[in-house]
Amino acid sequence: MEKLNSAEMGKLWATYMGNSMATCILSYFLQHVEDQDVKKLLENALNLSKEFQSTIKVTFVKENIPIPHGFTKDDVNLAAPRLFEDEFY
Repeated sequence: MEKLNSAEMGKLWATYMGNSMATCILSYFLQHVEDQDVKKLLENALNLSKEFQSTIKVTFVKENIPIPHGFTKDDVNLAAPRLFEDEFY
């Protein structure tokens, strides 16, 4: 297996960071959503974001690349008041 080049590493890093942010946002949305159909979509999106992060983490470990810190539970207040209607989610 060939080593990742810098462009590939950068893209994976950006994807990891974006999905860690999406995990925070989607978790917040799930705290407030009422429509069950929208909730199912949000849950699916959250699972995909977590799966993408996990897959990238495995690649980084194999390649001996430091894993980005990313966004965490400390970066979102899940108890914050609702900001949007379900249709936005």
